[in-house]
Amino acid sequence: MSKTITIRIDDELAEMLGHVADGTGRSKSEIMRDALKRRLSLELLDLARKKLVPLAQRQGVYTDEDIFELVKRNPESGVLECLEPE
Repeated sequence: MSKTITIRIDDELAEMLGHVADGTGRSKSEIMRDALKRRLSLELLDLARKKLVPLAQRQGVYTDEDIFELVKRNPESGVLECLEPE
């Protein structure tokens, strides 16, 4: 199922969108859907990070190396399973 959403964009953004659509042969709608999906994915990742960082830090996980060590010690578990809520 799809929904129709109307947005207002400024002239500069409309021009950029037109250039990309013309240059790639993709529709403006397709480009906007892709851009929105990418942006929302980043926002969701940021929200998850904001929730998980304090939990990890309470358990002494501060760096990528700390995460790699957790995964190495618990290879059958995912990182989230290694971080038990207190």
